[in-house]
Amino acid sequence: WDTKIGKSMDRAEAITLIEAIRAGQAEGPMVEVKTARNQLPKRLYEALSAFANHMGGGFVVLGIDESVGFGVTGVQDVQRVLKELSDLSSLMTPPLRLDPLVVEIDGRSVIVAEVPECPYDQKPCHLTEAGINSGSYIRVGNTNRRMTDYEIFTYVSGRGQPTFDREIVA
Repeated sequence: WDTKIGKSMDRAEAITLIEAIRAGQAEGPMVEVKTARNQLPKRLYEALSAFANHMGGGFVVLGIDESVGFGVTGVQDVQRVLKELSDLSSLMTPPLRLDPLVVEIDGRSVIVAEVPECPYDQKPCHLTEAGINSGSYIRVGNTNRRMTDYEIFTYVSGRGQPTFDREIVA
């Protein structure tokens, strides 16, 4: 799924995304689906981190169940799930500011949240309480993987202007 960076998704685009997920019956490198019928999944921070660290970001779609052929199960307590999503997004470093959209599909509410890519100098995005080493994730195919120490080092060392040219040569 491709979208213009910095442009909020509209209802038609959200519905098109959901239809594409259902037709292909698959997640992808930029899409994570979760059931979230009554509450936010416990480990959703992994997807938030992974998409924020992924080129182009990604989409979290709540109210679709992968285990039943990507059927729409809907989110029953929309306000609660939206609040939990907002709270979780604020617990990330750097904090993520999502603008989720609620759409009706087959008479059920589905939440679509676009997770923007973090600026390079603020990566890796991670769950603050877990720390940078345990709370940083990347997207590999349709999975979220914890970043290795080397991957974290690569982001952190690339944050500033290199100064090796100022070092004294022996």
